[in-house]
Amino acid sequence: MRFRRSWDTANRKLGTKETEEEAMSEAAEARSDYYLELAVMLRALALEARYPGARRALMEMAKRFDRRADRPVAETAIFG
Repeated sequence: MRFRRSWDTANRKLGTKETEEEAMSEAAEARSDYYLELAVMLRALALEARYPGARRALMEMAKRFDRRADRPVAETAIFG
């Protein structure tokens, strides 16, 4: 998964970053990418779902992950 590589990269660079804010920003972006990937997977699963209720539930979860993907970067910007 692309997320795992970017998360590991952010963690490895944590000790070498000039400021903690930069490291936190990279970690937040990695989390954001992960949530977006999950949303894409849930939408793909929803397309394969047989029952409309299951499709709706999966699409709703995907929307929540999309919203969650926006949060970590915004929180870093506010507190940084």
